[in-house]
Amino acid sequence: MSEKHNRDVIIGHTSDGIQEYDNPMPMWWLGILWFTIAFSLVFAPYLAMTEWTQEGQYDAEVAAADAKYGAALAAQKAEAEKKLEALAAKGGGSDADVAAGADIYKVNCVACHAADGTGGIGPDLTDAEWIHGGSYAEVTKTVSTGVLEKGMIAWGPILGDEKVAQVSAYVISLSKK
Repeated sequence: MSEKHNRDVIIGHTSDGIQEYDNPMPMWWLGILWFTIAFSLVFAPYLAMTEWTQEGQYDAEVAAADAKYGAALAAQKAEAEKKLEALAAKGGGSDADVAAGADIYKVNCVACHAADGTGGIGPDLTDAEWIHGGSYAEVTKTVSTGVLEKGMIAWGPILGDEKVAQVSAYVISLSKK
């Protein structure tokens, strides 16, 4: 049998006592390699010429969601803004809002701002100095959106607009004591 047809042709060098065979790659492996190359030559220009990207897909999904839910979300946001304006006009809510806010504060805020609001990890809420504004609208915005760079999470998605308004009313009442 000639060396040309022998599958176990040894290359003339060794490394660490290991001999290397000069065998061709399996045909199925070569087939996958050439298919991958051909596919990439067709698919790469297609991606470059179309909007079929993750960003494009995301934009399309956001546009579809806006078309489907945009009016309902706008109405919900307008209603929440009206409630906030009404509470702000009353100076931060009624006594019932302040009492409900106290309960929410005890569950969620005490760990950082202390039970009496004098601070700890978070700032003191009983003094006249406000880092992010002391009006009802500013306190509500701070509670709702949080201050991530200082470690305060956004409570709006967790509590909802009504509870944020109530805890804001309680926080404002702490500073008036």
